[in-house]
Amino acid sequence: MWKIFDGKEVANGVIFIKSQKDFNTVIDVTKRIGYECKKRLLNVNYWFLDASGETGVQRKTINQFLDEMANKNINLIVLRTLNDISDDPIEKEAFLSVMKENEVGVYLFDEGCFAAVNYDYEC
Repeated sequence: MWKIFDGKEVANGVIFIKSQKDFNTVIDVTKRIGYECKKRLLNVNYWFLDASGETGVQRKTINQFLDEMANKNINLIVLRTLNDISDDPIEKEAFLSVMKENEVGVYLFDEGCFAAVNYDYEC
C-alpha cells in the first residue's frame, strides 16, 4: 500500500539480501544499502536475509519471503541484483511478472533503476 507523506507517495519496502557471509558483514551491507535508499527516496522499513546456497526461485527461502511480503504489505523490493532471486533467466522473468501483477516495484540497487518484465540485464 502506498502511503502519502508531504504530498509524495512512499512505498513500504524491503531490502532482500542474498549472502552467505558472516552476519556482521550482512548487517553492514544492509545498513549501507538502506542509507543509499534513503538518499534515492526509497522507503525501506525491513530487510530479509537469504543465506541459503540455493539459486532457484523455488527455494524455501523465497516462499518465506513472499509470505512475509504479503503479511507486511510490502510493495517495493530492493535487490542488489536480480541474480539474488535466481540465476535462471526464465525464473527471473516469472518473478518480475508476478511482482508486476501484484503492483510490487523491484529496484535493482547496483544498477540504480527499477527492473521491468522482459528484463535483459539492463534497465
